[in-house]
Amino acid sequence: MPRHLAGARRDRYLHRMIDLSHDWTGEDVKHLCEKHGILQRELAGILGVRLATVSDWVRGAARPSRLASVALTYLSKDLGGEVGARKKRT
Repeated sequence: MPRHLAGARRDRYLHRMIDLSHDWTGEDVKHLCEKHGILQRELAGILGVRLATVSDWVRGAARPSRLASVALTYLSKDLGGEVGARKKRT
């Protein structure tokens, strides 16, 4: 988040980021990795989480947090792909 944003402006910025995110599942994470040739280890490094965390997502033992979902959404868009294995829910 840009440092110059403060107060209500910062809150609007954060809400916009969250609104843009997708509710990611393990299937979505697996699809992202397979489609773009990213290893789970690499994804963990990109997102700054443990390999075990990404593995838990893919196996369905856990779901990405809201913050991780925002990061996954932006990563997916940066890679030029769709968001998740399916379209964003409305």
